Amino acid sequence: MAAATLAAVAVLTLVACGGKAKASSSSTPRTPEFVYNSTCSTCHGVDCRGSSGPDLTGPDLTRATIDTQVRQGKGRMPAFEGRLSDAAIALAVDRVVELRQKAGMQTP
Repeated sequence: MAAATLAAVAVLTLVACGGKAKASSSSTPRTPEFVYNSTCSTCHGVDCRGSSGPDLTGPDLTRATIDTQVRQGKGRMPAFEGRLSDAAIALAVDRVVELRQKAGMQTP
């Protein structure tokens, strides 16, 4: 059981950090929190305030710009279009919006 968990964490870390592992686009994502924590939190932190990646709770982010950034990547952030399903990307964006709201930021 522990070996399976470690393997899953290793694959998710590679996906989140731009490794060559590819998330199955046919797998059904569970929740916004699950998708964000398994693909985004390594770089952006569990609260969206940044780690090795930027803080996402600052001003000037819209749902559309977050979605575009996740799909296309920019700078050190890899593109996730084709690596995650459209549904998983939408759930990740939903979680970023939720975390921004908890930080007191509006996301039009």
